[in-house]
Amino acid sequence: MKDFPTPVAHGASGAVYALATLAALSPAAQIRTIGGLEVSSDAVRWGLGGAVLADIVAVACGWRRFDHWAHLIGVGYGAAYHAFGIQAWNEWRMKVTKLWKVVENSAEDS
Repeated sequence: MKDFPTPVAHGASGAVYALATLAALSPAAQIRTIGGLEVSSDAVRWGLGGAVLADIVAVACGWRRFDHWAHLIGVGYGAAYHAFGIQAWNEWRMKVTKLWKVVENSAEDS
């Protein structure tokens, strides 16, 4: 049976996986969803774990129906943000601000 064509990725699913990873790695708490339903972080951990396992199997088997790599990268980003997030964000913001000032000053000198 011929496999499905390569999916068109829009990036939203990777971002959703990143947010779900942040929720799963948060301390045990109640998480309120958009519909107002309260879900424990343990339930999110189990659900996300199953979805990640399915994506790993899909990548290993070469299935291409969904953009499994985007999901796995989103999980990696969410875990990295949980581990290094606010400190890395502040460092990056300071570097960009300094670079912006250099570019702004050079534009004024021209």
